[in-house]
Amino acid sequence: ITVVVCTGLGGIGKTEIAKGFIHNTQKNYSVRAWFSAEKLDQLLESYSLLGQKLGLTNKNSSADEIITSIKNWFEAHQNWLIVYDNAENF
Repeated sequence: ITVVVCTGLGGIGKTEIAKGFIHNTQKNYSVRAWFSAEKLDQLLESYSLLGQKLGLTNKNSSADEIITSIKNWFEAHQNWLIVYDNAENF
């Protein structure tokens, strides 16, 4: 696993850099996920949408089920890219 972190003041273009990277490398990854991580409820919503798209969860799944399903999927698969946009804590 490779982890890359872009940090800096708000408004300097970190999100645009991440968007450009995802766009330019789309053929390199089987799954690309963009998680809005500014607030916990946004992150959970992003996880929920991905879980539904991958057939792991449904609209009635609990937060714990969603998080566990997504975590297990990423641990079992390779060749994916995740962006956590506006994450304050790692």
